[in-house]
Amino acid sequence: MQLRSEEKQNPGYSCLLGKQVAACNLLTKQVTAGNLLTKQVSAFKLLSNKGASCNLLAEQVAGFSLLGEQVSGCYLLGEQVAGCYLLTEQVAACQLLAKKVTGCYLLTEQVAACQLLAKQVTGCYLLCQQFTGCNLLAEQFAGCNLIGEQVAGCKLPGKQVAGCKLLGKQVAGCKLLGKQVAGCKLLGKQVLASKLLYGGANRWRAAGHHADRCVQELVGQVSPMSTDLLN
Repeated sequence: MQLRSEEKQNPGYSCLLGKQVAACNLLTKQVTAGNLLTKQVSAFKLLSNKGASCNLLAEQVAGFSLLGEQVSGCYLLGEQVAGCYLLTEQVAACQLLAKKVTGCYLLTEQVAACQLLAKQVTGCYLLCQQFTGCNLLAEQFAGCNLIGEQVAGCKLPGKQVAGCKLLGKQVAGCKLLGKQVAGCKLLGKQVLASKLLYGGANRWRAAGHHADRCVQELVGQVSPMSTDLLN
């Protein structure tokens, strides 16, 4: 009421008041705009926070993806480790198989050695049989020699008879030789008598030497014959 009375009394005051009201309204609008701006700033901050959260979430999602890849890598590594264990088992199986193959080769060599030993034993038996055969053959030869000695013993009387006949001939020869020796001695005596008669003649000396040689040769022949007769 006072404002209206003052407006009626002073028109300039009402204009100023209108301007102030307008300014208040503008200020109110500005305050409202400021509040709105504040809300917008808060919203932007929230949006920024949400963006950061989204980025963080994206990073977390990327981290989860990386973690998934790492888990997949772990599974792959586990499969590789299992493959290594399997490979180790396969290597052990191959080594065991190699040992078995080596054992088979060794068994084959042992079988071959046993077969060779059997052949050697068979050869020894055969050699024993051959030795037995040789002993039997030696006994047969001994029997043959005994038979030969018996046959020789049977032939011995014939040889003894022939020896007796030969001995008779040798005795007759010895008697003839004795006569020849006696003749030579007689010849020597005749030569000696001739030497005594004709003394120192060269021809009689040569004849005497010849007679001496004849006597010596005859005596040399008589000695072996006498030995044979004594035997």
